[in-house]
Amino acid sequence: MAPERRKMKEHVSRTCTQDKLPKSYCSGKKFITAIACLAPEKQQAIKEMGFGGLLIFACRKLRYVLCGWLISQYDFTYHRLNMGTNNTVFVNEEHVSGVMGIPSTRVDVVILKKTALSNRTCTLRVLEQNLENLPVCDEFLKTFLIFSCATLLAPNSKLEGIHDLWETIWDGDVGVQRN
Repeated sequence: MAPERRKMKEHVSRTCTQDKLPKSYCSGKKFITAIACLAPEKQQAIKEMGFGGLLIFACRKLRYVLCGWLISQYDFTYHRLNMGTNNTVFVNEEHVSGVMGIPSTRVDVVILKKTALSNRTCTLRVLEQNLENLPVCDEFLKTFLIFSCATLLAPNSKLEGIHDLWETIWDGDVGVQRN
């Protein structure tokens, strides 16, 4: 049986076996677990920042196929989700605010200047440790924003090479505005 297995492996190219496919779902479990362990004053700071709705987020799994389908069906020009022929659902910031519990301030985020990448890489474990160990300050709030994006709000953004968001958040001159 061993020679047959070797023959089968010889037909598979090395690049195929080395490619790592993403999970088929986005897990909110890591986010929920990390946030549940935070001290009450840290949770209060998150609420004051306007992300209190995420503290009660209870969804443990979101399927990537569903997320991908929703994104592919969303018309960014007219802010609507095309569900089928003559069946559209209009979506605006108020809807997202209601679902995610993030207040809508009606202020657009605009990148005024791009900076060179700092090659700063963070693992989720480092972000979790920062959430646990940092005092309530801008650095803690920035860590929370990146952790929530990396685990829940935009889990593939780091994989897809979208680094402007991370660099903007980490920029030392940028403070976190609290609502």
